[in-house]
Amino acid sequence: MTVKSTKPIQFNIGKIETLQFAILQEDVDETSLSLEASFGFGVDGESQIVRCTFEYIFLSATSQLLKIESAVQFSVDQECFVKVIEQKHAWVLPKEFAIHIAMTTVSITRGILHEKTRKSVLNNYPIPVINVLDQVNNDIVIQKSKVEN
Repeated sequence: MTVKSTKPIQFNIGKIETLQFAILQEDVDETSLSLEASFGFGVDGESQIVRCTFEYIFLSATSQLLKIESAVQFSVDQECFVKVIEQKHAWVLPKEFAIHIAMTTVSITRGILHEKTRKSVLNNYPIPVINVLDQVNNDIVIQKSKVEN
């Protein structure tokens, strides 16, 4: 299901959380560096808040060097939320909007990581540019759960 919107979704950055942070090892083998990155999305329909989580794992050879997971809440303009995101049985985040908030979340996480690794050799390894287009291919559809009394 693709949602077409002629007007950008208006939003503000709300709460920022560091859900996980760990420096697991500082011995970096630069011949074998890799990373893992993943995103998650959630919606609080009552408050018109969209949440994006980003998990980043930095690896050297086969061992994890560092792990960070952050969450950013985005307060969506009520009119935009109702017209674009709110559907009868689901919330739909248009692909372009999901990409935008995912990129914003990566940037915020990059800043958090920079500050948390300030006194570590891992500060020399910032989160690289991540092509969010490879990870968000379609609209994000989040089914509304039915609450039974």
